Amino acid sequence: MARLMAPMAKRLITLLDSYRTSDGAYQLPTTVSAEALMNLALEISGDELAFFPKADEVIWAVARHEGYIIPDYPLDSNSEVKSFLEEYEATNTTDWYIRHGLSIMSITHFWLYSCFMARNLLFWRKLFVFKASDVSEVNALAKQVHDALIFCLSEQTSNDDPRLFAV
Repeated sequence: MARLMAPMAKRLITLLDSYRTSDGAYQLPTTVSAEALMNLALEISGDELAFFPKADEVIWAVARHEGYIIPDYPLDSNSEVKSFLEEYEATNTTDWYIRHGLSIMSITHFWLYSCFMARNLLFWRKLFVFKASDVSEVNALAKQVHDALIFCLSEQTSNDDPRLFAV
């Protein structure tokens, strides 16, 4: 299991901060591509950061990681899906996502969103959901990478943020 390269993550955070304008937006050099930034962030973070081009895939990745046998096209009525949702005290997939910090608007328009699932130093996980179009726009992606790496270096627990979960 590859762990976060903390010194490199801190350097990337510092670098991204240096390109943040006074209004909080990022203005990275035009020579930096979104693809390069994404690859660098994923390389630095090891197993601590996972990218999901489609945010609605996260729940099934978590379930499969926990050993549930989830079909390719899962339904809430599937026994494994039911067991997984019961473990998280969720009535359905929408409820699971709401409990992990997603808004109803993002859930009802899932096809428009991508997601990072980040794990911090104490092994708590957090979802960072953002517009799928941000993946191809380096300055928008910079904010998502920055926030996810900050979390990866943190020691937050579910007492600090109820949206955090352990896998």
